Amino acid sequence: MFAIPGNRRYRVRKYRKKPEFVEAVQWDGTEDHADNIADFIPAESDAMLTTHKGSEFLDIKRASGDVAIRKGGWIILKGGDVFPVSQGMFEATYELAE
Repeated sequence: MFAIPGNRRYRVRKYRKKPEFVEAVQWDGTEDHADNIADFIPAESDAMLTTHKGSEFLDIKRASGDVAIRKGGWIILKGGDVFPVSQGMFEATYELAE
């Protein structure tokens, strides 16, 4: 335990991320593959994908905010929502479950 100003004591504990399963697809940087990823996203999702010829980014427009994913990044589907994850973060966080 350690003291916080004001004499309150808090306990520092270690935590691990609970196991969870997600569906994911890695973008290879091509427009054709972006079309396949669009098919992966459920129709009820508000996410829309946009590519720009010659760009290494895939834009994902969502009601919660627009994001872009770089070639090699991953798009995960979790609870009906679409999330971009960089290749490095994906490899550090997820492992193949099948």
